[in-house]
Amino acid sequence: YPAGTFDIVIGNGVLHHLPEMGRVAREMHRVLKTGGLYVGREPNFGNPIAKRRVLDELRTENEHEITRGEIMQAFGGADFDLEVRYFWRRLPWLNHPLLGFGMRVQATAR
Repeated sequence: YPAGTFDIVIGNGVLHHLPEMGRVAREMHRVLKTGGLYVGREPNFGNPIAKRRVLDELRTENEHEITRGEIMQAFGGADFDLEVRYFWRRLPWLNHPLLGFGMRVQATAR
């Protein structure tokens, strides 16, 4: 796609399938308009139940564990303003690195 094409990119559990997250973040930044938004959800591998479920029960050949820090590094290096919050859909206010089942990623292209 041409640069600056999209207002929003949505990813539901896709980043942990992509080994070159920095490259992916740079490409998202390229196709987003300035002020454009990436919104995504990833499993929180810091939660032992989420880790077991994704990596043991649902494992595919391209599944790999990612951390909040890796997400922040990849998107920060690609010129995004970024927020990564832990959550559990049954308790949406829960923002805890061990108890949150997932991570909500919201990145705005600068």
